[in-house]
Amino acid sequence: MIPPPKSATGLNEGQRAALDLSRDLLVDAGAGAGKTQVLALRMLALLELELAAVNEIVAFTFTDKAAAEMRDRVQRLLLERIAELELVQRQSREPLPQLKALARARAEFSLNRITTVHGFCHRLLSDHAWEAGLEPGAPMLEERAQRLARRAAVQRVLTRTRVDDDASGAAALQRLGTVTRLYTLSRTLETLLERRHEVGPALELAQAAWQNPQPELARRRGELGKLLAAAFQPALKILAKLPLAELRVVSTDDKLRQKVSEVARVLSLGESGQAFEVLRHELLRADLGPRSFNALGAAKKWTNAPGALEACRDILTQAAGALSESAGGWLALNLDPAHELRTAAALQDLKIVFERVCAAYGEECGGSLDFLDLELRALHLLQTQAEVAQRLCRRSRYLLIDEYQDTNPTQNLLFRELLARAHHPGRFFAVGDAKQSIYGFRGADVGVFNEARAAVEQRNTNLGVLHRPSLLPWGLEAPDAPERQRGIVVMNANYRTVKRLLEAGNELLGSMLQRDDYRRFDARPGPMTAGRPAEGDELPVELHFMSDSARRTPEGAPDESELVASLVKRACAQGAKLSDIALLVRTRSNNGALLQAFARHGIGLVAMGEGGLLATREAMDCVNLLRVLANENDDIALIGLLRSPLGGLSDLCLTRLAPRPGEAVLPLIRRLERLAACDGQDARALRRLSDVLASLRQEAGRQSPARLLARGLAGLGAGLAFSHGSGAEQRLANLERMQEVVRETQGQFSSLAALTRELARRIEEGDDETQGQPQTQGEYVRLLTIHGSKGLEFPIVILPDVGNQLSANNTLLVRDLPPAEEAGRPMGLYLPWLGDDEARGKPTPDFEAWRATLDAKERARAEYLRLFYVAFTRAKDRLILTGYVPDEIRTGSSASWADLLLARLGSGGFGDSGQALPGVHLTWHRKLSVTQPMSHGPMLARLQQAGESGMLPLSREVDRSLVAPLAPRLPPPRPVEPESVEFGTLVHSELERRILARARGLHLELGRLRPDIAGHVLRAEEALATLPRAREFPEWRIFDSDGERRLDLLRVRDGDEYDIVDFKTDRVSADQMAEHARAEHGGQLRSYAGLLRRFLAMRGRKAAKLRLLVCFTAPEVPAGQRLVEIEENP
Repeated sequence: MIPPPKSATGLNEGQRAALDLSRDLLVDAGAGAGKTQVLALRMLALLELELAAVNEIVAFTFTDKAAAEMRDRVQRLLLERIAELELVQRQSREPLPQLKALARARAEFSLNRITTVHGFCHRLLSDHAWEAGLEPGAPMLEERAQRLARRAAVQRVLTRTRVDDDASGAAALQRLGTVTRLYTLSRTLETLLERRHEVGPALELAQAAWQNPQPELARRRGELGKLLAAAFQPALKILAKLPLAELRVVSTDDKLRQKVSEVARVLSLGESGQAFEVLRHELLRADLGPRSFNALGAAKKWTNAPGALEACRDILTQAAGALSESAGGWLALNLDPAHELRTAAALQDLKIVFERVCAAYGEECGGSLDFLDLELRALHLLQTQAEVAQRLCRRSRYLLIDEYQDTNPTQNLLFRELLARAHHPGRFFAVGDAKQSIYGFRGADVGVFNEARAAVEQRNTNLGVLHRPSLLPWGLEAPDAPERQRGIVVMNANYRTVKRLLEAGNELLGSMLQRDDYRRFDARPGPMTAGRPAEGDELPVELHFMSDSARRTPEGAPDESELVASLVKRACAQGAKLSDIALLVRTRSNNGALLQAFARHGIGLVAMGEGGLLATREAMDCVNLLRVLANENDDIALIGLLRSPLGGLSDLCLTRLAPRPGEAVLPLIRRLERLAACDGQDARALRRLSDVLASLRQEAGRQSPARLLARGLAGLGAGLAFSHGSGAEQRLANLERMQEVVRETQGQFSSLAALTRELARRIEEGDDETQGQPQTQGEYVRLLTIHGSKGLEFPIVILPDVGNQLSANNTLLVRDLPPAEEAGRPMGLYLPWLGDDEARGKPTPDFEAWRATLDAKERARAEYLRLFYVAFTRAKDRLILTGYVPDEIRTGSSASWADLLLARLGSGGFGDSGQALPGVHLTWHRKLSVTQPMSHGPMLARLQQAGESGMLPLSREVDRSLVAPLAPRLPPPRPVEPESVEFGTLVHSELERRILARARGLHLELGRLRPDIAGHVLRAEEALATLPRAREFPEWRIFDSDGERRLDLLRVRDGDEYDIVDFKTDRVSADQMAEHARAEHGGQLRSYAGLLRRFLAMRGRKAAKLRLLVCFTAPEVPAGQRLVEIEENP
């Protein structure tokens, strides 16, 4: 008997059952249950039992990072199992077929198909481009490129549609302009493009529905009546419990009796519009909130029925709450025929404009595929090309899907197509947890996971395996429970969290997720069992709450950021390390306050994976540096650079840079150079800054922007300037991230100036870009969003803002689309209300828009609750929750996480501790001392010491890897004043245009250029005319280890002879020209020559002759001396 793998010996019952190979399985795995390990072991079992080859197993994950981790894990298990079997084979001295199978799998592992859904679709479409109607090798657009393409398409339609070219489109835009702002329309269209596969059909349905307006209006009135009737049912059931028989003994002038009598009269009328209106008036306030009935009813008038008094109060209160919760949304809708008809007209115009935007987006993508295209085209290919689908199914014998709860409906249809043509059992295996479905904003639909239960059971029924015994590998055993025989396996043992914290979580999370009736998008609570033996702290859950109402009083309430920082200090005093602690937030809106509070306390806090890079000081300093290199006369960018840590100048020095009275105003760069030549305060820093900028400008236009930025940051001592104080790790990481952004973006622009203009535009428009990721081993507190923490775990988790309610700030024309399962519903809009009341001008929905909004709110509410489950289950040992709570807790859909927690404890609001719950400690905070800001004296002393010694002294929050000697001082540049980089770029661009035209036999007139630029172009052409005839390649690209390099002009003559020509606009006299060319440009041209020779050698060719030429185009250079040859080997 061959022993099972060591990695499978410690599996629990649920994990073993998930390895059943005899049937399709859906595994419901809770947090920390080891689902990824089970998926990897299942793949190992398929390989060892020779049920499939490596390339016949398709394993889907939902991120590239997860796919890489899965590949590593499977490969590690494979190598470990091979080592175990080799030992068994040596001991038994008999060949093992399993070892041979695994050895073959090891050799073929590079053919594995562990991938993302989008990666799978891209490969499928690349292999079958002809059948899919695509160009071969169509690339996949990255997320940022998709965002830019959407924006460009929308702006193109909104700003370039002309009546002469597109009369109907221009008229539709003009009419839409009367009902919405341009910004709102632009944002709406960009959002709709992301879901264009749903928007198109919804617009078509709306157009068809409004062909006959009166029947459509009647349909909407009828639908509203049915929805209201259904929404009133919970309140009616509660009101049916009123003790009406006991009212006979109560005085008729009692207000509570009168209220109950009126409600009873209405109930006798049946379910009618009139009855609903009266109930609304009796039970709800004007704002549709529930009325309070505690003050109604005089006890002396109910002496003959004392029990009925409290019963009537309670029943009316419950009915009012139920009515507000279930019907409040529909009662808020004013179904006005005129507004509905205005919406119908606007929908017609929106459809016209949206069709043009979709066409423009396709052109902007230029044949590339975005994520939605990949899914839809791959699905269409499998649905229409039966032969391709059959061949793919044969090659994909087993499908393993991780994080199945994050699947969207289109992806699920794709999986169904892969299953439809293969009928052997055990082919489908999906693992996930509905309670961790938190990516609805990306299109994930938890309903797919919930509905898969029935689908898996039906497939196993069709395959006839419901009553077949389990087939577990390696002799493992697990009981055949009825649910498992149907194909549903539950893994609820949590190996992450200590027992006491887990037990408290079962109590708190179970009450949050519990419902009387579960909808398609709800996650059912499931108790977790402890897999870790450790008991943990006696009170592992800490609730720290402050009064929300006190914040509006003169005394105020404690600052939550200060409270969180003080709790971190307390945890460290108890033995925890900063790296053990993570702050998880739902939104980033309060991150600035948290960073400031932690800085006051001297605690390192780093925002991991946070957006807003372009809003940071580090990003602006990098952009200012590039702007100065692109145009030395950009005084605004230069003053920003001087004021930054990179400049490091004192206020006195900056004052001395001001223009002197009575003299001509010089550019700031000239004043900087003049002041650097003087002795005095900051003279050393000024000379250093001036030298670095001048040296970098010599390379600007020749070197890539990313390389210029890296050299500039090193030369200006960025590692030293940004590495002091709280948040140093984040600042340094942002500098690295900014270099990545420049490196990724630079290829889209022909000049440094164009790149800096794009970066400045993105800063101005608030474009989002992820901040840098500091080194993970640093000693600091992690600040993450809950979405970003998925898959991670921390010993101590602090969850602030638990008192914040779920809110939405959507102001678009189309705020929500009909849910995917109700695809037959038309789209609606939010248009300004034109009635003569106080709501005039406010965005108001039509019936379908409001219906979609209410559906979306219910789904968002369910995801809001699941988000708390994810945050809770990140904690290993302790969970700390903080927030502001009201004096009276909120209920229903308006309840926050804090409200729900207090309700479980039996608390009525702030100050009411309710009942004790095992493992939970509740603290009310009424006062909190604010920490004073840290003194900068010690920090300044360390900086001064660093400047004198040339080394950065270590502080406790700075990683040793960040410390380096000060960069050496660069040699001063030669006294040469080149033209601005932007000027040189324009010259090169015009030369490239004219050389390419000449190669095609065309003669071009000079473009609309400044006379000085045109002069440089003509002088360069005159110099080139003196050279022998050759094929010319302007702006020829070649690559080295650091990226792309561009040669101004490569000339190829017969006999493998080459000329490299470099155009220079430097102002230099004729007698200094040769020396200047060798000293300033010789090294650059020789590096080009080396790259060219390597390029030719790789292709089996050799340059018989190679000339390096510098072409000076300044007017001071005589016509016959413009070309200077540089020796390749001086």
